[in-house]
Amino acid sequence: GAAPPSPGAGPSAASTSTSGSAAKHADSRSHSSKYGQWEKYDAEGAVKEVEAREAAEASLRRKITKLENARARAAQQECQERAAAQSEALRLRGNTAYGGAQYEDAVSAYTQALELTPHAAVLYANRALALLKLGAPAEADEDCTAALSIEPRHVKALLRRATARQDLGQFDGALEDLEMALEAEPRNAAARRQLADCRAARAHAAPRKRPPSHVVDVVDVAHDADNDADAFVAMAISAEEPQSSRASP
Repeated sequence: GAAPPSPGAGPSAASTSTSGSAAKHADSRSHSSKYGQWEKYDAEGAVKEVEAREAAEASLRRKITKLENARARAAQQECQERAAAQSEALRLRGNTAYGGAQYEDAVSAYTQALELTPHAAVLYANRALALLKLGAPAEADEDCTAALSIEPRHVKALLRRATARQDLGQFDGALEDLEMALEAEPRNAAARRQLADCRAARAHAAPRKRPPSHVVDVVDVAHDADNDADAFVAMAISAEEPQSSRASP
């Protein structure tokens, strides 16, 4: 018989063939298992799961954004209400100062109120009235114009700008303001009186036409002795003689 293999000798051809076959069989099972798992994988379900997760995250972001915007609006509203309350207090302070003929204090109070609520037409109109009392019609005109840019039919602003323009000698502009005020309030008696006063002031301020002048040329003529006997000539000559040459009484 064949001698047994000696210790330390390499594996026989039979054993090598057996192990290789086993490895191939294992690889075949592994690939088969992988393909089987892929066939069982629900790709559409996975996509829907991802989409659902993204939709949930987007919904959460929208809710957070909405909450933050609501908080910001609430804070802004609170700030505006606080500013409006402070502005109203300053307006009343200005009215009190104006009533006490403290016109500079009134202007200061209205100015502070405008810093808080810059789109309040009544504050511009009130400050214009105080400026008129301080003899500042140009500044009052500007304030009334600002008020009218906010409220074009603000009657008090129209009347006060008319006063300012009349003080500035701008009668046509003043009359336009008064007519607009009467369009808004046809029964406003104060506006009607001011309109009549403005028309009278414009008529009085209109330059009067000078009467035409006539130019008379005075020509020197030679003395004619034949005219000395004429009474008119004698009187004229007597008037031209120096005072010292005449006889004393």
